Amino acid sequence: MGSTGHTAGAPGNPFFQNFVMCQNGLDAALAGTDLEVGLYIPGLADWAGMISVGGYAYGNSRYDWSAGPQAGEDIVPWFGGVYTRLDMTFIQNWDFSLQANNDSYFDWTGFARLTYRMGGSRRRNVPDQVEQPMMRNEHIVRAHQTPIVALNHDNGNQPWRVIHVNNTATPVGNGTAEAPFTNIVAANAAATNPYDIVVVAQGNSRVNLDPASSAYGDISNPYGGTFTPLAANQYFIGQGAAFFIPTSTCGPIDIGGLAGPRPVLSNPTGASINLAGGLVTSNFDIVNSAIGIGSAGNLSAPGPGGRPSVATDIDIYRTDPAARTQGIVINNASGEAIFRDVNIGKQVTLPDGTVENWTMTDGSIVVNGGAPVIDFADGTILNTQENILEVANTLGGEVILTANPGQPFLETGDGVLVSNAAGDVTVKNAVPGSPSMIIDSQQDGIRVVNSSGTQTFDDVVIVAAGGPGFAGVNLQNNPGTSNFNNLDITTVNSIGFLAANDN
Repeated sequence: MGSTGHTAGAPGNPFFQNFVMCQNGLDAALAGTDLEVGLYIPGLADWAGMISVGGYAYGNSRYDWSAGPQAGEDIVPWFGGVYTRLDMTFIQNWDFSLQANNDSYFDWTGFARLTYRMGGSRRRNVPDQVEQPMMRNEHIVRAHQTPIVALNHDNGNQPWRVIHVNNTATPVGNGTAEAPFTNIVAANAAATNPYDIVVVAQGNSRVNLDPASSAYGDISNPYGGTFTPLAANQYFIGQGAAFFIPTSTCGPIDIGGLAGPRPVLSNPTGASINLAGGLVTSNFDIVNSAIGIGSAGNLSAPGPGGRPSVATDIDIYRTDPAARTQGIVINNASGEAIFRDVNIGKQVTLPDGTVENWTMTDGSIVVNGGAPVIDFADGTILNTQENILEVANTLGGEVILTANPGQPFLETGDGVLVSNAAGDVTVKNAVPGSPSMIIDSQQDGIRVVNSSGTQTFDDVVIVAAGGPGFAGVNLQNNPGTSNFNNLDITTVNSIGFLAANDN
């Protein structure tokens, strides 16, 4: 009667409401039937000894799983089993039973039961046995699995809180797994606690993004707006690739899902993501945004040794020829940000064999003012219109730009431009001693102007294609120090190394 099943989460799906689950929960009454036959044992006649064998079938097909790989399937599929039982009466009114069962759902189960019967013990003759009630298998008529919620050790063993976004959800929900928000702006406003996680489903954000489509440049329904964390140590994660969070309950849990296309963000009037307060962000394509990844104050979480902001597995590019775009822009920031597997610009081959570059129109990485520590590695930069790295007006901090062997940084402006910088800049290759970072420039390969910090360039090949007035390395009016190790300047149409009024 009434509800006969309750679930919390689903097998293979880590989400339930706003929780991350180590184990989904299940309580289900099982419908079914059982049948047995029994025989009195002559040697146990003094105790009315009887052996019974039987079989049973149970299940709950009234309810289905709503999510996960078993979505649409019965919460407890029908299963069958067998059992055997020994019944005896030791003394008047006291009966003893011992039973063992085996089935595919519960495996081996059993019970030992001592029963006091008011009015007399079990009947001992065959005619009376016809009126004897069946022994119910009461220990298997309920399926149960205790739900286990994932806890965050870094947050005092509080449950992880997850806010969900899916732009195909109808109606608009409240951010639970069962009723997601439809846009990141609403999710951003709801994520007000430290360590909150915002998880973005692909939805239909990638419509016509495939280059094989006749309208590959039309992204009809990307996620718009800007995500800026409102508390420390938050997460902003797209689905489509694995992303593990640590738990004190059951070890790492993947909240990113199976490999597949990532959700698309697009903000033509600003940044799609702002780094601040130790934000961790991963698994997005950022397309046609004025700024792919920006900043908002202190990049690290507050307090001594606060976690840096981290961006991983993100592609930033432009498909709209009219869009004005930049890759990463860090303005007047403090703290530290780490970029891994972040690719700025994209090269695609169209169905007719034409190779096309989807690149930024302005700087790929811009660091302006403040005293941040920026560490960019394991990514590629393809920018055919502006500078690879611009560092200007910094008061301190450090910028480290590391290339992978065989993956050049390509652009048509200056390769690296450092101006009015008091902070340090390091440009190096991922494999020390192997000069395979290539700055392919149509202006200056490296230009440093009016800077008092220390600039270090290790294992760099500069292909400077600029004409008169440009150089492979151009140092002008710098009171600071410039260090060059294993530098190779080739194919220079003008000056290889130029220094003027430089200390």
